[in-house]
Amino acid sequence: MSLPDRRIFLGFALLAGCGFTPAYGPGGAAVALTGQVRAATPIDRNGFDLVGRLEDRLGRPQVARFDLTYTIDTASIAVGVTPDGTITRYNLTGAVDWSLTDAAPERTPATSAHPAAGCRRGADRPPTDAKAACQPRP
Repeated sequence: MSLPDRRIFLGFALLAGCGFTPAYGPGGAAVALTGQVRAATPIDRNGFDLVGRLEDRLGRPQVARFDLTYTIDTASIAVGVTPDGTITRYNLTGAVDWSLTDAAPERTPATSAHPAAGCRRGADRPPTDAKAACQPRP
């Protein structure tokens, strides 16, 4: 076994020793949320994309135990500008503020302000929305 192989093996062994378990693995913490979270009705494309990804991960709820409200903020920052002022590259960043409430007694189990991963795109794909701007070029 070469040295890099040993490092990888030791890394996995350390994670297993500290009690690490995958969230979506068998018996993981996120399994309890499957089919239990209803996201607020989306009002724009970014909202539809977020709700779609959440339903892909957690399933579409039949009878939801939790209600998820969210606010999505995105910003486009010019990073490549020619001398004549034409934008050639930009960074698209975003953040999601969310609140997860118990659907029955109206208590709030969790809230967060979560910055989304940013991406960089060229000016040939203007930042109309987060998903379209961060897709790979055709």
